[in-house]
Amino acid sequence: MTFFTFFYLFIICQVFLPVGKYLIFNQKLMAFNYFPGPNYTETETKIFLAADIVELAANSLLACPISTINFILILKTSILHPNLKLILLCQSLCIFIRGIGRTILNIFRFCLSDVSTRGPYVLIIIYMQSLYIRNCIMHVMVIERIIATLKSRNYEKHTSVLFHVLWITITFLIALLNVLSALMLDYILVAILTYSSLSILGILEIWALFWILNYNKRKYERKLPEGCHNLSERYQISENIRTAKQLLPCIIMHLMNIIVPGINVFLINFNVYSGQFIQDFVEEFMYTFVTINSFLIELSMIIFHPFLKRDLLHFCKIFCGQCFNHSSIVVPSDDNDGDTSEYRNVIKLQPMDIHGRPLISNKKGDEFAKEYFKQLTISWQ
Repeated sequence: MTFFTFFYLFIICQVFLPVGKYLIFNQKLMAFNYFPGPNYTETETKIFLAADIVELAANSLLACPISTINFILILKTSILHPNLKLILLCQSLCIFIRGIGRTILNIFRFCLSDVSTRGPYVLIIIYMQSLYIRNCIMHVMVIERIIATLKSRNYEKHTSVLFHVLWITITFLIALLNVLSALMLDYILVAILTYSSLSILGILEIWALFWILNYNKRKYERKLPEGCHNLSERYQISENIRTAKQLLPCIIMHLMNIIVPGINVFLINFNVYSGQFIQDFVEEFMYTFVTINSFLIELSMIIFHPFLKRDLLHFCKIFCGQCFNHSSIVVPSDDNDGDTSEYRNVIKLQPMDIHGRPLISNKKGDEFAKEYFKQLTISWQ
């Protein structure tokens, strides 16, 4: 827990320290002024107001709550590998920070009766920095899965602080470059280079994820009859297969969050939009699209991961006082059924293979236990 708390605070510092430095060296930002946006007609203002309301609802009712729930679920679980766990925690944190930043902007737009203001630079830095970090996280996920595949023999015990420091630093610098370019430099040029690079890498990484899935399946099916891999490797290969299946929808939606706004940047660069309102409205639509897609990213993480889904249903059952999976009728227990219940619990908690069968053996009772401890002893030697 201390390890993850340290990196959680480190991420927050990475996001907010540049804001403080930027405020110190730039006096006009210290006023936290909301610079007025362009003037629209009455009809255009009403349309933009409706778009703001939709984005506010999407952030406050979808993205922020689901990212908070997912962050808590991931933080409490011990099933995920520590490397992947930290990456997923950062993903939820970035989605939450971006959602809070956009929510604050939408609320102040209503209070100031200026639906087109972009807000102060401080607020732009906060939500844009987290947005670009989140865009880079999908690439870190795939890299981590490739490492897990190549080191399947001992990856279960492999945790590297250097790996976390490297990817956090690199993603932070990429995000900072894009944010500062949006405020001071030629944003369109930097944005085109960034979105183009991330889109190409994203397509290659989707292919890499399918390769990881097929490679681990072939390796598992080939070595299982031979009995070549030990218990730790067997578990890691099974985990690689399950995790690749669970992350695939998430990675695809991450790619959509890069490609769709990237197309908009290209359209702006080639002056496709006929007026300022059309360009601003499409940009607002992009923000709402990214918000809803971010909600789907977090939701897919819960739906396609059985343990996160189980924990969420358990919390819902406690919170609502309802029983989702079991009948509320209490059946009197029989003392003779104690051994049967204990055996069922052992079977339920034992590690499974990719087909849902016991990972270690299909045998029952004492024979199963002997086989389990035999392989466990071999793996410890």
